[in-house]
Amino acid sequence: MATREERIRDRLFPGVKTYDRKDGGFAAVPLILRRAQFLFDPRRWQIYTYICMRAGAAGVAWFNLTELGWDIGFNSVPKLRPYVDSLVSEGWVKMAHSQGKDYYVIVDPLVVLARLFYRNELTEDRKDALDELLDSLHLPSLEDLVQQLPAPGSQVSPGPAGPKTVAALPPLPVGL
Repeated sequence: MATREERIRDRLFPGVKTYDRKDGGFAAVPLILRRAQFLFDPRRWQIYTYICMRAGAAGVAWFNLTELGWDIGFNSVPKLRPYVDSLVSEGWVKMAHSQGKDYYVIVDPLVVLARLFYRNELTEDRKDALDELLDSLHLPSLEDLVQQLPAPGSQVSPGPAGPKTVAALPPLPVGL
């Protein structure tokens, strides 16, 4: 039986070939970001979604800035670095260097949004819009998410390199 989305597509766009997600090569960003795009300027959003599209199932991507610049049509690699650095400093992405490569991991945007909420850096209408979408996705509210955040300095489950200590995110720039 066709899904609601498939029925709408067939009714409104008959005969249009769409991308079959089952064929592989499909990457999506978390739906909550639909209500969080205001936190990104266009270039940062482009780079963030690029990293999301490059990341595999574990959320990890690796590439160098020259490749990123070429892929998005940005010719100045030195001018690209501050955009990537801002995504890292604001907590959307974590970056590590190993064996001459840059590695990136996408941080769960719910964690970043919960920290913004905790710091009272979201306006009431933005909080309401985010909470409304979270509710429709059957996810906890921002306030509930804050309660689930690990405390700075606490231990989290060990990875291959052993237990990790949770550090507080640096303050986000004013205006976000």
